[in-house]
Amino acid sequence: KKSTGTHISLMDSDDDISENYLKNIYKGLKENNAVALRTVYIKDEKEIRTFESKELDYKNFSSFYGSVHTVAPKEWTVKYLDVVSEDGVSTLNVLSKKNGTLKVIDADYIVNLHDASYCSVRGAEFTEMYKQCASNSFNLAKEIENPELALRIKEFYEDRLEMSRLFDKEINDNPNADYHNFVLQKKLKEDNSKKVKL
Repeated sequence: KKSTGTHISLMDSDDDISENYLKNIYKGLKENNAVALRTVYIKDEKEIRTFESKELDYKNFSSFYGSVHTVAPKEWTVKYLDVVSEDGVSTLNVLSKKNGTLKVIDADYIVNLHDASYCSVRGAEFTEMYKQCASNSFNLAKEIENPELALRIKEFYEDRLEMSRLFDKEINDNPNADYHNFVLQKKLKEDNSKKVKL
């Protein structure tokens, strides 16, 4: 509410941005009123996973299983929900305003993976959190003033719930398992499998 600009993008305090980030955002917004940012996951100063597509849609956002932030008109960011994976709901909301497709611009949103991150610390609690959000999807959609998005939000959380249940099995065998590492290994395996099939 206190922001004075025309557009908003969300950012976590422990993440980073690429060189010429703002310059490339301004350039992208000259052609589109909303854009997606390229997500780059960094661990131990090494790039380990990147959102490669030039366009963001519902399908590749879901299959990426990670954050893909957007820059969108201020009025589209109606409310920042106090729920787990709130940035994902925000991205779904922006996608819905753009008929399900956003251009991914040459501006990197860098996610720094570390042991003190929210996901690393609270990964063992995610199953219950995702379950609650999935069952509350219609109310969440009303909160962001986009009731037609309810089913998308439900699918989004059910997707994450499936992964979280797999992680629960993992921590039964390995109590020190890290949520980030677990998810990344699963997704990298899937990515490599797709490349082999191609």
